[in-house]
Formats: sequence, C-alpha cells, structure tokens
Amino acid sequence: MSMGEAGITLYVIACEPTLSQNYKGMRDFYQGLVKKTVLTICDRGKVVELSDLSVLPTLIAGSALEAVNSEIYVVKHQTEVCSIYIDTYKLEKQSDIHKDLKQNRHWMSN
Repeated sequence: MSMGEAGITLYVIACEPTLSQNYKGMRDFYQGLVKKTVLTICDRGKVVELSDLSVLPTLIAGSALEAVNSEIYVVKHQTEVCSIYIDTYKLEKQSDIHKDLKQNRHWMSN
C-alpha cells in the first residue's frame, strides 16, 4: 500500500538555504517523497521553503486549515466528482473501442 492509499499527506518544511547548500539532492528527494503521497490532483502534500522562522506558526496553522477545508469540500462534492470521472473514463473507453473497431474493419476489408 502506498502512502497516498494509506491517506498520508506529507508536508515538508525545507529550511533554506541550509538544505540546498549542505545536503545535495535532498530537496529533490523530499519533492519526490511528497509526490508519492498524492493520489489525485486534489491532494495537498507539498514542499514549502522556509527562510524566516517567524512565519513557521502561520505556515503550520494555514496548512492545517487548508487540509480541513479541502476535506470538507471533497466530501461535499464527492458524488459529483466521481460521476465526472466515470463519464470521462467511459468516453475514453468508447474512443478506444471505436479505434479498435475501425482498425479491425480495415483489416477485414483487405
């Protein structure tokens, strides 16, 4: 089970410029790790650059509020989003079937 499937959302606070200067490749590592927690475009995991410690409390509170607001929005509109996804999936499948039939018809006429 991936982190995203387990419901884990990862926020990384990158203390810059120290992280980039002293730990080569670590920012890329953390960005890759955050991507592993994302299941959909609605997921919120992110790497945030922190160069001024005085904004840390605001950053933490803001991230928590954003997560709560996103969850409320997702629950409220989950049915609509799922039906849009299903409709899009059906259209893609119909297009694939159409292509297959077209290719087979061409093959059968030869």
